[in-house]
Amino acid sequence: KVKERLKADEVVPNLDKVSAVKVGRPKPKDHGFSVLERQCIRTAMEIRQKRRKEEEALLSRSIRVAPEVLPPDCKVFKWNRERWSDPRRKVQHELTRPTPWEKMELRSFIEKKCEKKQLNKEDVQALAKELSEKGLEEFGRFLKSHEIFEGNPWEETSQDTSALGMSLRLHNEKSGQAEVQVHPLESLRQDPEATMPAAAVSNLLLQLEWPRYDDDFLEKRIAELYDDLRRADFQGDKEAVVKYRTQALRLEGAKSLKEHVELNRKETGKVTEKGRFDVFPQTVIRSKRQIDESTGRIVLKVGMDLRSTSMGTIRRGVA
Repeated sequence: KVKERLKADEVVPNLDKVSAVKVGRPKPKDHGFSVLERQCIRTAMEIRQKRRKEEEALLSRSIRVAPEVLPPDCKVFKWNRERWSDPRRKVQHELTRPTPWEKMELRSFIEKKCEKKQLNKEDVQALAKELSEKGLEEFGRFLKSHEIFEGNPWEETSQDTSALGMSLRLHNEKSGQAEVQVHPLESLRQDPEATMPAAAVSNLLLQLEWPRYDDDFLEKRIAELYDDLRRADFQGDKEAVVKYRTQALRLEGAKSLKEHVELNRKETGKVTEKGRFDVFPQTVIRSKRQIDESTGRIVLKVGMDLRSTSMGTIRRGVA
């Protein structure tokens, strides 16, 4: 330590004489831009900032569209909204139109009835007649009309049946602007020997109306299915039991769905008389476990819980 002390004696007295090293600011990097190029870069930056401020102002602004400039409602959206807004309208539509999941099974069932993969006019007419007269008892539906080559039943199903739609069609017919819809089976109408795939024919037939059978027919068919189910159960045929049970439950659902939504209910127009009852207010002290925000611990807090209980169902005019 003697050497260190000697060194300190030499250095310490001369500390005030040493000048502090000045720290200079780093020079900005020069990219070699000219004055005009720097001015263009600065202007572009200002334009971006201005556009950003305008976009933020537009996003925070509330926009109101006048009712007279609103676009017209989409027909498909309007029909779907009216159909699904009320369960009764939905069931009313399903009385004549198969549901999407019914169409999947009906399509395969109709294709199995076709003995050929390519059908001509005579085959299609015979298929439509069989589906209309015999129907499909497994699904409780039948084709409304087998006269598919006379007129265009597809045009009736695709048209708007509202008062506005009918008035527009009448106006277009009078002015000569009515659009003539081509018959989907026009090729078979022109040439009886022409053919069409069975899958395409089944898809076209499913676009028509398929009403359900009446309740009497459904009850008779359900009873027959349960008789077949009991016989299959007695014979030990599990596949047949599942098949008959599924068909019977499907027909029971189609029959009871109208009663579930009160489709057969008649509006009497009478207002039901409201009953009178007494209200008993109650105040209950209820304890709850909560977390204290200041300490973070679980504490027990007591609060007032207000409730009311109705008592009695006294009718008007009854003492």
